[in-house]
Amino acid sequence: MHHLIKKIENGMLPDTQTLTPQEKKWYEKVSHLDISSIEQEFAEEYIFHSVENVQVKMHGISLLEVIPYTPLEFDLCLQILCLKEQISWNLNNPFVSFDYLDYRATLIHKKALRESSHKLFLRKMRKDNFPIGTYDFDTLIAKELITQKKNVLIVGSTGSGKTSFINSLIKFCPEDEHIIIAEDTYELNSPHENTTRFISDKDFKAYSLSHYMSYAMRMRPERIIIGELRSEEIIPYLLALNSGHKGVLSTIHANDCRDAINRLALLYKIYSDKDIPYGTLIKLAAQNIDEIIFLENKKVKEHVKVLGANGENVFLEEVGQGTYSHIIN
Repeated sequence: MHHLIKKIENGMLPDTQTLTPQEKKWYEKVSHLDISSIEQEFAEEYIFHSVENVQVKMHGISLLEVIPYTPLEFDLCLQILCLKEQISWNLNNPFVSFDYLDYRATLIHKKALRESSHKLFLRKMRKDNFPIGTYDFDTLIAKELITQKKNVLIVGSTGSGKTSFINSLIKFCPEDEHIIIAEDTYELNSPHENTTRFISDKDFKAYSLSHYMSYAMRMRPERIIIGELRSEEIIPYLLALNSGHKGVLSTIHANDCRDAINRLALLYKIYSDKDIPYGTLIKLAAQNIDEIIFLENKKVKEHVKVLGANGENVFLEEVGQGTYSHIIN
């Protein structure tokens, strides 16, 4: 068994035809991750801290489970998963993500951690879209956002429900629209055939969200949907909005609706090589985003219209509760 383990650790998958019955049985165990013993119907995410400490998260509840692997078997299993996906996962590339069955798998190499084991995160990818009312959001308002082609920014923290909320909005898009989707991972669901989907690859610059956004401008889309704004794609995103594109949907990590405008300006400042005054970036974002929706624990906590900005003073209108201004520092 030792030679088989060494082969896997050296980045090679064995020829199963040459294995002994005992080796073949063991390899079948470690060649795929079996979570059937801990799988829960309504689980949203599994966090593997170790074989004896697996968190199962569902609807605010966290269960602790154990999987039937030794620490070595678990390590080898993760390596085999990466080899099958042709993904380089090591000290030089400690963070990787890929689709695994009905889950989005994210791996962190133990060399990047203080702990003695790798970390695995399995997030459930749902193909069905929840009714918009699930998020405490009015269906008629949701339809108006889409039919009136508002540029909408969805805001929240990790796991707040941003992607799921956009998926619920997409179903209101007319079937004859040409929709362009650009994202890092396959998470957005379009029910329509007239959809062009781009998936980025961080190892190739030509396959970045930034490049996809530039391509999208030439493809006559009726609607552009971006999975998440986090780096240099912010530049073609704001340029697309400023050139008149309507019906753009995207998500961003921020603490609330007001912070979202600040976050957009900050990202542009970081990733652009042009020295544009911060107040100008705030104004650019505020002029071209129509509405911002903030989610927390998969519920809409705030919904505002963006009226504009004067310098760094942004004017927002909370839907149904009047107008107020807020200075973004």
